[in-house]
Amino acid sequence: MLNNQLQLKKLITLFIIIGFSALASSQVYNVKDYGAIGNATALDTKAIQEAIDTAFKAGGGQVLLPPGTYKVGGVELKDNINLHISAGATLLGSELQSDYIEWDSKAESRTTIYANKFVVYANGAKNISISGQGVIHGNGDNYFQITAPQINRPFLIQLVNCKNVRIRDIQMLESANWTCHLLFCENVVVDGITLKNSTRANRDGLDIDGCNNVIVTNSIVHSQDDAIVLKSSGNKVCKNIKISNCIVTTEASAIKLGTESSGGYQNITISDCTIKDVPLLSGLSIMSVDGAILDNLQISNIQMENVATPIFLRLGNRNRPYKTGEYVPTIATVSNISFNNITAINAKYPSIMAGLHSKKISDITINNFSVSYIDPFEGPFVEPNKIPFNDMVYPSALIFGRNLPTYAFYVRNIENISMSNISISSKATQKVHPFLFDYIDNLKLKNITADTFKKDGSIAYLRNINGLTASEFHLKNGHINTFTIEKDNCSDIHIENTSKGSVINEIPALKDEQLYATVMATTIFDIDGIIKNKPIESINKFEVEGALKDEPLPYHNLKSPLKIQFKIEGEPQSTPQLCFLVKNKNSLSSEKNNYLILEYEGVEQKVNVEWNRWGWASLTLSKKIPVGSKIKFKLAQEHSDLLISKVYLRYLNLGYTD
Repeated sequence: MLNNQLQLKKLITLFIIIGFSALASSQVYNVKDYGAIGNATALDTKAIQEAIDTAFKAGGGQVLLPPGTYKVGGVELKDNINLHISAGATLLGSELQSDYIEWDSKAESRTTIYANKFVVYANGAKNISISGQGVIHGNGDNYFQITAPQINRPFLIQLVNCKNVRIRDIQMLESANWTCHLLFCENVVVDGITLKNSTRANRDGLDIDGCNNVIVTNSIVHSQDDAIVLKSSGNKVCKNIKISNCIVTTEASAIKLGTESSGGYQNITISDCTIKDVPLLSGLSIMSVDGAILDNLQISNIQMENVATPIFLRLGNRNRPYKTGEYVPTIATVSNISFNNITAINAKYPSIMAGLHSKKISDITINNFSVSYIDPFEGPFVEPNKIPFNDMVYPSALIFGRNLPTYAFYVRNIENISMSNISISSKATQKVHPFLFDYIDNLKLKNITADTFKKDGSIAYLRNINGLTASEFHLKNGHINTFTIEKDNCSDIHIENTSKGSVINEIPALKDEQLYATVMATTIFDIDGIIKNKPIESINKFEVEGALKDEPLPYHNLKSPLKIQFKIEGEPQSTPQLCFLVKNKNSLSSEKNNYLILEYEGVEQKVNVEWNRWGWASLTLSKKIPVGSKIKFKLAQEHSDLLISKVYLRYLNLGYTD
């Protein structure tokens, strides 16, 4: 840990030297010298902007806000400007929409749909900083309570395509929308800030979006919505991010990657953070659901307290494009994730790690993980074979409901996962196993201690396991069964060195029942932030009739083209997406032959079906289709072994933020 802290300090120092040397001997521009009043009533936008512009023309400098409350409708930072808000000073966002300047960043990002008003804004600026012991206040606690349309509510800060950015010591309070949005920025240090929002509805804390080389440290973030969020809302990868020594509280997700994940994530480090009081969702929420890569995530030395779900890790298949006229032709890849030294006290629900039936998450390591439960996980519990895949629903810790048949870990569709030095305890009597593993290739378990309560209690329930190496198990309540195993669907199982032998409870395999639901669901947040499940707007669907003996599902071979007609019935602002239940009987064939090709209205779109198990592919229509139109679709791939069983039409709201 000491070496990591020294490395972090060196990086911060380097950023400061490189990025802010231009400000070392800069002149001070007091906003009161330019006519600012600072009485919380007069609009000081023009005066503060004049001070910034004057400093910029002179080559840079410090724009100083002395004690007072300066109401603005948005100010724009420019090259080599340090906005210094002194102790006793508040930069206050106006309560009137009409006072705000509207900016169009022209960024290739979904966020342009719902963001054009900001208290502080910069676009393409270099060597900029916001500092001081003062406050930037968004007036969102008393105003801007009408949540939709979201674009009517100002962000507190948005910095777009900026390089060499430093935000230090400042307080950010009560934003009317996202609080601090860093979009496509490079070389950023956020150090010692305090961020607090007490109102719900899209009021994230710190959003790091498609950025490169960002350090966030020594900060306190309290938000009713997601607190510290890594996004990739355009086609740029969010990479080389370090988050450390932060205290985070929220009613949503505390530290989150996703859900807007078009560009992907690489080389992310999260360490030495405290997460507490997260009653609804998850402490660590990690996902890629829009077709992009998530690779090399290292999480260590995290303490959680009163967190509903400690860890939520998800590979999903929503495949929502970041702008209209585009579509996502691939499924995301999630790999190389490590959790080390994680402690959770008073958790409520099991951690969830779930890939897709058609594509697994790969290479997960969990070492030194301790979690305790104070309340019983009540149920009623769904059977292990009846847990739906929910591939395309909104990803959150509630994705499978609150009745999973495990109280500590639900792990499904992962290849190469190692768990060691794991301690699971509960003060309350639990009715289910601590662990449930399903559809796992190469599972390694070592030194696992857990409370089990049922008479035939096992540490883990295993089904669809291909390769298990397990040793050093300790059941704390006098039970002797180490595992409950569905014997007909598990293979290559090796168990040794348990505290009371290695007794296995073998049971017959259960047939999966709800993997491909006839009517999919989409999950949304209502304006109070409570998650609800709603059926999709359209039940437009095509299902092949009649089954063949060699497949569990009826199918059509796409060597013979399939023609379907659907009626477009969604709202005018929604975008149709076709969802296909498909598999490739020969996924080792050339990539060219793996594409499912969709043709309609003179348009051709295609998706790479590289999997040999039944799974969903989805294509958002790139051509705008008028509501009420009946469209004929053709599906084909004459040189492949693609099989198709179902086609559904659903609708995406591309204007809705995650």
